[in-house]
Amino acid sequence: MSALRLSLTLHEVRPVIPDVNGSRFSAQLWWGGQAVGGTLDPGQRGQPAGPARWCVLSDLGDGAESEPDGVWLLEQINAGDRASPDGAAALFVVAMDIAESAEDEFNDWYDTEHIPLLAAVPGVICARRFRTLHGAPRYAAIYHLADPHAYASAPWRQADQTPWIKRMRRFQSNRQYLMFHPAAAVS
Repeated sequence: MSALRLSLTLHEVRPVIPDVNGSRFSAQLWWGGQAVGGTLDPGQRGQPAGPARWCVLSDLGDGAESEPDGVWLLEQINAGDRASPDGAAALFVVAMDIAESAEDEFNDWYDTEHIPLLAAVPGVICARRFRTLHGAPRYAAIYHLADPHAYASAPWRQADQTPWIKRMRRFQSNRQYLMFHPAAAVS
């Protein structure tokens, strides 16, 4: 099976959920937006840091090639074919660019240390990593969480403070943190 592709689209007003047919085999609607990230203060982690928006996250089949402006088209690179799970209480997205000189080490670190550590944090349903095919930044990690507070938990903060991550942060730029909640929770 080839790597799964996703599209992630942000909207100012509540969008119509795309039909799940053709090259699209799932679509999830979320509400939230930019969040505080990168701090060890558990009271701040994941808190809103910008205006709330709607997010449509769609799993795409092999036929998905291009997307319009304003859409991230992502190709899963770890675990390569894992679909978006249903029933999560939060969707957490971390995106970044990486210096070309450190890209090989960055990918090795993310695949062998960072994703496995975060996937083992209580409350993490699914931890996946993507390369951007359309849009920016270049890389994104998407976490479906059973509890939105998992990102502020002691186990997550501990997994986020290894010597290797501290080294890799020097090469990262354009970091973005997004926290979304199920649209059903929005009245």
